[in-house]
Amino acid sequence: MNYPTMTIVPRRTSESTVPRDRLATELAAMNLLHDISTRFVQEGNTKSLFRQIVFAALEITGADMGNIQILDEATGQLKMAACCSHGMDLPDCCKLEDKAQAVCGIASMRAERMVIDDLTQSPVIMGVSLDALISAGVRAVQSTPLFTRSGRLVGMLSTHSKAPSRLEDSDLRLLEMLARQIADIIEQSQAADALKKSTERHRCLFENMLDGYAHCRMIFDNGIPVDCEYLAVNPAFAKLTGLSDVVGKRASEIMPGVQQDNPELFEIYGQVALTGEPARFETYIVSVGLWLSIAVYRPAEGEFVAVFDNITERKQLEMELQKRRSEMETVHKQQVAAQTAAAIAHDLNQPLVAISAYSEVALRNLKSGDIQSEKLNRAIEGCFEQSQRAGKTLHQLLDFLHNGESELAPMDIVDAVQEVIRFVESSGYGRFRPVLNLEPELPPVMANRVQVQKVLDNLVRNGIDAMREALVANPVIIITVRTMEDRDMAQVTVQDNGPGFGADMARRVFEPFFTTKSDGIGLGLAISRTLIQAHGGQLWADREASASGATFHFTLPFAS
Repeated sequence: MNYPTMTIVPRRTSESTVPRDRLATELAAMNLLHDISTRFVQEGNTKSLFRQIVFAALEITGADMGNIQILDEATGQLKMAACCSHGMDLPDCCKLEDKAQAVCGIASMRAERMVIDDLTQSPVIMGVSLDALISAGVRAVQSTPLFTRSGRLVGMLSTHSKAPSRLEDSDLRLLEMLARQIADIIEQSQAADALKKSTERHRCLFENMLDGYAHCRMIFDNGIPVDCEYLAVNPAFAKLTGLSDVVGKRASEIMPGVQQDNPELFEIYGQVALTGEPARFETYIVSVGLWLSIAVYRPAEGEFVAVFDNITERKQLEMELQKRRSEMETVHKQQVAAQTAAAIAHDLNQPLVAISAYSEVALRNLKSGDIQSEKLNRAIEGCFEQSQRAGKTLHQLLDFLHNGESELAPMDIVDAVQEVIRFVESSGYGRFRPVLNLEPELPPVMANRVQVQKVLDNLVRNGIDAMREALVANPVIIITVRTMEDRDMAQVTVQDNGPGFGADMARRVFEPFFTTKSDGIGLGLAISRTLIQAHGGQLWADREASASGATFHFTLPFAS
């Protein structure tokens, strides 16, 4: 790099300037530069080299004191790296952390070399305290910026003289060569320090990370991954797996049978080592008896790094929760089955008793020999009617409780409500006006569509029956679907404008076999509540709204 030079005072030979042998000086300087380069490569001791370079600068310039300052990129300040002198003290302005009032500071900000042959003859330089330098015994000064080969400023090389001094062009050329060498040394030293710090950070991370780390070479047989060799592992590897002394060994050596027990490991590792596409998966390692969560990437072709964590405890908890969930589902099924059996026993008992009584009357009539046809006909008709009633009741129960698909899946509750309304209207079950208040863009719920629609159908038909019995002139069914506040659930409300129910009835409405219908079995609401609870929701009657008709609410969790 060519250094622009600002010369404050025109060059002229001073009476106090001591003639020197320029050729000898240049030759000595060149030999010194070569020696410095050799020592830096061999020793790398920058502190000693910087002092030697400063003495070389003093020799070249004939100055009494010199220094090298390195630019701190974080603060933008020049930091002293080396300072040497021949019986001259460093001026106070050069000792300050902020070099704004020193020649080196101005040269650094301007990114150009400054040469002042005689401070006493120099014009005022904005920002520089010339009086402070003169008071310190300085008469001549030069500061050369240190640029890397890429043009980055890394420091300053400065010299100070007690007497006025005129630097020749040859002196400046030697200073330029010296400056380039200093910049190279600083840059290489900074790169080495950065590499050392980076290596230390990675070493610290490698040794202290809680996750296990394994760097391996994949072993292929005719393109098929069959084994791997451990190149490096961290301390957490042994802590998590219980395996030690694995470096240089194959997986099949330290975990016999692993290829047969966990073939997916080698398939995934081999794919990553070949393609470079990272992967993440969870698996149970049979040979060590652990569940691991593993992330894999490729650092080099044919190799892979696996970073893993022991998730055995989490998996055991998940399996325990799944077991309990299954047990709860079984309990719910048993409850439904028990209620079904009780309903069948309860509701079939009455027609069976009646059939028995009618049969007894018919049998006595036949045995008496005095057959009364009218009486016999009534008995047989009674048997027929009661048997039909029993069959109808049984079919109603089976239709309501038919399991169908019990699997839960994301479901559009708004669409399910609309479908139930269309079905009830088309079936001719009763006259009513539906009013739907449906929240737009409601997320899907996690539910069994058939079972939820059975619950909705039961609530709607109950409302229609109640309004019909109360002779309501304009029967209305209002269904509202919205998001519950502060809960990740949807709430469905079904309301009619019938007579409603009192507090006592509200408390008993979900009891099995409790009904206000003349032909009801009293199990619809009880079973509906059981079905909604099996979905993780709740079904309840709104007592406060009962004055304006019966109101029921139920909730379902969102699929997300």
